Amino acid sequence: MASVEDVPLLETQGLSKRFAGLEAVKSVDLRLEKETVRAIIGPNGAGKTTLVNLISGRLKPTSGKIYYRGVDITNLPAHKRASMGIVYTFQIVSLFPSLTVFENVVLAVQRRLGRGILLRLDRDSVYRQSEKALELVGLEDEAELEAGALPYGHQRLLDIAMALALQPVLLILDEPTQGLSAGEIEKITDLVKKLSKNTTILLIEHNISVVMELAHKITVMADGSILAEGPPSEVEKDVRVQSIYLGV
Repeated sequence: MASVEDVPLLETQGLSKRFAGLEAVKSVDLRLEKETVRAIIGPNGAGKTTLVNLISGRLKPTSGKIYYRGVDITNLPAHKRASMGIVYTFQIVSLFPSLTVFENVVLAVQRRLGRGILLRLDRDSVYRQSEKALELVGLEDEAELEAGALPYGHQRLLDIAMALALQPVLLILDEPTQGLSAGEIEKITDLVKKLSKNTTILLIEHNISVVMELAHKITVMADGSILAEGPPSEVEKDVRVQSIYLGV
């Protein structure tokens, strides 16, 4: 019998998803260890986003199983998984633009606590947690600005701050550097490095230099299946990856 230490944080077994005649994810076996950065890469249409939508609970699989800390969560809805620590940030930021940066994070903290109304006894705790999330992403000085007035790169950081307010154990980042400048990409990269000391990161990313810098392990997908998997140094040398993804 496997010990607690041997149980992965998350594991999928034969995970598949079919849309009408298209099988977007085909019998994927994935194993995520605790406090590591796993990158999922592959060409457009490879099944990456569908896979993380299955893991986060936004989609139900056609077949297969998902285990989190050894528990079968295959049929749990997304909000239940979020309360267990599986938190997903999207390619497109999802903010309340007319609220302040701070208010956006406060709402995320309240969501985790399950309270629609900020009670006086809770206020100090909620505010401290919100301030901590903003400090982690470096937005504490923008706390009183309207979220919609932030430059796009800072909106991405706010989106991550809101995810951190949910206290993720597994943080899924879908294209976090998309549309960002070189300086903004560096901020995201530094943030992921810092977060990975205590949080498992599942990263979908097209920027190969970011992947090679951050990932402890890379999973390469093509046509809905896992093509290759391993440390960056091994994946980079794989001739199948070079042919299908890197264009070599």
